Amino acid sequence: MLQDAWIAAAVGVAVAGTSALIAWAGLRWSMHRPGTMMVAVLGGTMVRLVLVGGASVLLLLYSDVHQVGYAAGLIAAYLVFLGIEIALVARSAGRKG
Repeated sequence: MLQDAWIAAAVGVAVAGTSALIAWAGLRWSMHRPGTMMVAVLGGTMVRLVLVGGASVLLLLYSDVHQVGYAAGLIAAYLVFLGIEIALVARSAGRKG
């Protein structure tokens, strides 16, 4: 059972990591386009939340993934990636401003 929780946590980290990669791509895309960074970041956040929510619902309803392990991995990784994203956005805004 403990192994199932670790596998589920890894799946949660993978879902959060995919979301972070999408955020990174959006930030890179907007870096060379004046006035698009906030639109890309805020719009991208909404799209990513819907994708993460949809993937989570599908995983939890249609697979026998360990629910607590998945949620713990997803939440922990999402918070770490969100902190990195905020730092990158602040650094990028500092360069432009």
